This record gives sequence, structure tokens and C-alpha cells, in this order.
Amino acid sequence: MYGDISQADTQDLIGILNSKSFGRIMENFEEKRREENVNFDFWWKYIKMVETLLMFTRAQRDGVWDLHLFAFREMLPYFLRYDHYNYGRWGPVYLAEMSQLPADVLTEFQRGNFVVKGSNRRFNQVDPDQAQEWLNGTGKRGGGIVGITKTSSALTRWALSYNLRSHIALETRRMYHMSHTDRHCRNEEMPSRQEKDNTDEQSLVSVFQRFKVFDPTVQPTALQSIVTKDLADEQIQDSLLNAQIYGKRQLQEFVKDRLVIDLNKSSPNKSLYDPITKNNAPTFETLYEVKISGSDKDKAKILKTNRNILQRLIIAYAGGREVDLDTVLKHELMPVPLALANVNGTLRTGNKAILADVITAEVECPANIDFNKSTACLVIDGQVRVIAVGKPTNAKTFGDLADEFTKSIYQSGSNYGRIDVVFDRYREESIKSMTRQRRSKTIRPIRRVIEGRDVPLPSSWSNFISSPDNKSDLARFLSEQLLENAPPDKEVVVAGGFENEQEVKSSHTATNIIPLRASHEEADTRLVLHAVNIPFDTVVVSAQDTDVLLLLVAHFHRVQCNHLWMIAGTKKKRKYIPVDAVRQKLTTGSENALLPFHALTGCDTTSYFFGHTKKTAWRVFATHFELLSSLGEGLLNTDKI
Repeated sequence: MYGDISQADTQDLIGILNSKSFGRIMENFEEKRREENVNFDFWWKYIKMVETLLMFTRAQRDGVWDLHLFAFREMLPYFLRYDHYNYGRWGPVYLAEMSQLPADVLTEFQRGNFVVKGSNRRFNQVDPDQAQEWLNGTGKRGGGIVGITKTSSALTRWALSYNLRSHIALETRRMYHMSHTDRHCRNEEMPSRQEKDNTDEQSLVSVFQRFKVFDPTVQPTALQSIVTKDLADEQIQDSLLNAQIYGKRQLQEFVKDRLVIDLNKSSPNKSLYDPITKNNAPTFETLYEVKISGSDKDKAKILKTNRNILQRLIIAYAGGREVDLDTVLKHELMPVPLALANVNGTLRTGNKAILADVITAEVECPANIDFNKSTACLVIDGQVRVIAVGKPTNAKTFGDLADEFTKSIYQSGSNYGRIDVVFDRYREESIKSMTRQRRSKTIRPIRRVIEGRDVPLPSSWSNFISSPDNKSDLARFLSEQLLENAPPDKEVVVAGGFENEQEVKSSHTATNIIPLRASHEEADTRLVLHAVNIPFDTVVVSAQDTDVLLLLVAHFHRVQCNHLWMIAGTKKKRKYIPVDAVRQKLTTGSENALLPFHALTGCDTTSYFFGHTKKTAWRVFATHFELLSSLGEGLLNTDKI
């Protein structure tokens, strides 16, 4: 032994570790921690798997037969669970045969003669097939068989005399004391190797501490990747934590069906060679797989079936058979009304931006506007800006992303005295769930927890941003970063991104933020709320969304500012839409029915009419808007529903 630890101290430590009291302490510790933290449960089970591999390695190196069988038996459930068919199929057969060895063979195996020792050193025995590879490798090195002769007789003499020549060479080395078999210390026991191992361990610990792997205050409730911070879903978590249980269950069924013969039968239920069902057990890699829905295929089947039914009815009717079409047509021919929904039950989509073009067609929208900086406020949709910034090229961590985001916000608001940034809320039960699902149906959301600036950015930004939980986490993180880096000469107000949905924070404590507190889910309505309650001369809303424009027009009579603008267009062709001018261009009285019209003709939460665009519907609305003027007024109660 090297170092300052004495042999007596080592024996005392071994005695403590082997004591029953220490075993009970570890059992209680393990049970408690596994119940409290799923990540501890996962890594504890991983340690158990590594222990099994170490036991198997020790059994081979030291020639311990019983330990060899035990370790291999512990591996079998994982072979089957993770689709290693050869080991899974023949592993049980191997264990069954090894349990029925002849007595003399079993005795030799228990003496360690199931492995081959290459030298007199310790812990160096290997399997016979690996020992054969040793010999093959020796024959192919310098002085070996490669390139020495092309004569078959000379090659035969070399092969037949190889063992004898090796024995003579070994004895010669021993005679001149050139053997190192008297050395009992392995490389791992030398001070240099111990120092290297300690350095590597400290490097790992520092990385773990950097990512807060061992911090109990930031442990998530779901299984988490320690580096990427991605969170596993329930299916993946269950598969990883219960892999051994599922594997044992499959192993028992395999042995029962293929290796055990009932007394009333002459053969097992299944052949040993029958295919083994592939599990495709979910792992963290499954997070990055996307399953595309077969809705189009289902649609084709439904249409084909309905077409065949109608075709039969028409043929029967034309052939003179009695067909009561009135009775037939009383029943639905499709599972959903095609005028309002697709065949698979989803809402019909359309182009809502065309409505913005319609109502601004005769309104002058300048590329630039003049205003007094001290009395001007810019209101920004935070989530739209997040999408615009995306994943910056040089950004490696979420801290870098936050720097780029705040830089973008403050550059846009450099000419304004106040900047308001609002974010969406992402609730589990939302009327926009179907819209969000449609937008990300070809992308698999991957959960990643943002615990600080050092958390690395995901390799796939689309997988990250398609998760509502990730967007909520990102909104909270960016809201905090905006306030921490607020310029001293500018007021910054942030809402919607904090854990409390009604929380609003300002970089200036004197600002009255009470009117801005709201529980709105959509940033669209929060933008309008801020525009209505900001006591500035000029308010500019940055949100390229038709919904926001319609809301601003409908609620313009409530604003306190003298000039209300909305930024639209692209970066190269930017235009400012004067909301007051748009409202004045509308037919008197139609502004009150503008929002009901938009909802009925299709938006993010309602279906579009089949074959009718908003532009077509607007022609009817322009002359009959009074029919929708009272829609949405009053209270909705259970009796009305």
C-alpha cells in the first residue's frame, strides 16, 4: 500500500463497511433518498449496474466461478429489455447448462480453471477466447508469422515449434532474471496513477458542482440530463427507472415459454428460435424522435369509405331499387361538419393576415414617425422577440442568449423613454392547445430546466422552444435578465413572464403598475392592457399580429395616449400603422362588431369557413355588421349553455 494509510486503518475501514449497522444506515439512506428524488433513484440504479459489471470483471480476473454466474445472471434482464437478442436468447440456456455440469468439470471451474492466466501477476486472467486472441496477436507481431515465408513447409514448422520456442524463451528470460513476475503492485496502485485518478475525480466533481447536480434546492421532480438539463417525460422516466423490473418480467416469460416443458406436453410453448419481440425501450434518445401523425391516411380512408357508400346508393337508385334518400340523408355522412372542420376533427386554418390588409387598405402607413423621446413608450411582445432572436450563432449558454435578447430589446427602444415587455402564459388547459399542437406536430418537445446563465443551449432550438414549460421557464429567466440589465436612463416594465401570472415589475419604483396586473393568458391582450393604461403622449406597439391590430382598433376609445401606432412589415420594409386612422376609416358602428367578426370567421381558437376567406366575408360584414353588434355581450351561465 502506498500513502499515509496504515494496514490497520484499512482493515478497520473494511470492517466498518462490512458491519450490519453500516448496512442498515445505507439501506435507510437509499430508501429515503430514492423516495425523495427520482434522479437519485436513477443514478443509484446506475451505480448498481456498474457494480454488476465490476463483479463480472473481478470474477474473470480472479477466476471466481460462482461470482461469474451471479454477475451474468444480473445482466440478463437488461439484455432482454434493451433488445440484445443473442445474449438474451442464449444467456438463459448458458446458465441452465452451467447448473448441470459434471462434478469433475464443476470442481475445476470452481478452482478457477474456466479462465486463462497469462502470467504470474495478480488480477490478470481472461476468457479462453481472449487468450486465443493473445496468441494470434503474438504470432502477428515482430518475429511472428506475417511476412516470414511463403513456403508452406516452413510455415508448418514455425507453427508446430511455436509453443516449444516460447517455453525456451521464457526460461531463458528467467535464467537471466529478466522477468517481472515478482512485482506485485499494479499500475493503479502507483502514486502517479493515484494522483491522476484524484485529479480526474476533482474535475468531475467541479463540473457536477457547476451544473448543480448535487444541489438539493434545484432538483427537478422529473428525470433530468445532468449536462443538457433536458427532462424526460413520464414514459421515458418509467422505462429507465424500472428497466430491471421489466427485463426480469420478460426473462421469466421467455424461460417459461421456451425452456420449460409442462408435464402434459412434449415440447415448450414456443421454440427457442422464435423471434423475440423488440421492446424499443424509451431512453433519453427517444426525446429527439418525432412520430408523425397518420391523419392524412385516416382522412383518405374515411373519404374512400363514404364515397363507396354513396356510389352504391346511386347505383341502386339508378337500377330501380327502392332507396329512401330522405331517410338516408337524415344521417351524417361525415364524422364532423366539413364546413367547419377537417375530416380528422381538427379546426380548419386560414390566412388571418388578409384582414389586416383589408382594414388598412386606404390608410397611410409611414416608414418612420416623429415623437418626443421622453413621452414615448414602446410595448413589445416578448415571445415574438424570442422567436426573432432564435438561437444566436455565437451563443453557447442561456446567459449568452439573454445578453443577445436584452441587446435586441434595448436597441429597439433606444429612442423611447419607457419600454414595456410582456410575455404569454402557457397553461396546461388552454383553448390554444390545438393550435400549438398543430404548429409543433413534426417536432418533439424536449424539456430543459434553466437554472442559471451557465446552462448550455440545446443543440436543437426548435425542439426546445416547442415545449410550453420551456417557454415559461425562458420567459421567467429573460424577464429577470431584462430588469437586472435595465439602462439607468430608461424605465423598463416587464409582465407575464414571472412565476406569478399577475406580477409586474418595473425598474423605477415610482411607477404605478397596479393597473397592469392581470391574469391574461395571451400576450395579445396584455399588449392592449398596457397600451390603454400608459399615460404617455405616444405609444408604439411592436407585435406583427393581426389579432393585436384588431384588439387595438376595438379598444382605441379607452387609451390615454394621443397617438397610438403599431409596427408592422419587415425589417427592410417597416411601416407604422396609425390605429386611430384605421378606426376612423371603418363604418360607424362596425368597430364594436370587429372582434366578433374575427372570431366567427376564424382565428387561432376557432375554425375558418370552408371555401370562404376573411376578405370574402368582409364584403357581407361591411353592409350587415349590425347583426354582430351584440354578440358576446351579457353573462354566460349554466342555463344558457
